[in-house]
Amino acid sequence: MDPMDLARRIGARVVAGVRPGRTVDRVYAAQYGRAYWPGDRISDLLEHASQTTLLVTNLSSALLACVAELVNVPAICLVGGQDPAKS
Repeated sequence: MDPMDLARRIGARVVAGVRPGRTVDRVYAAQYGRAYWPGDRISDLLEHASQTTLLVTNLSSALLACVAELVNVPAICLVGGQDPAKS
C-alpha cells in the first residue's frame, strides 16, 4: 500500500515527505505480553525493519531518522502523542 494512502485512511498527520514509488506491505509493532506495544528500543526497530515495513514506535529521537535512512523504511508512525525530534 502507498504510505500516503495509508496515512489518509487512518487519519495520520504526515510531517515529512514520502519517497515516490515506496510501498508498505507489513507493519512492525513489538508485542509484549497480551497487548501490542510499539517498539521502544532502537534495536527492536533495526531487527524488524525492511524496505517495505511501516515502523510503529513511541520513540522520537534523532536516532529514529538514522534507522529510517539505514534500513530505507518507507514510513514511520509515531504513537503516544510523540512529535518528531527537532534535531
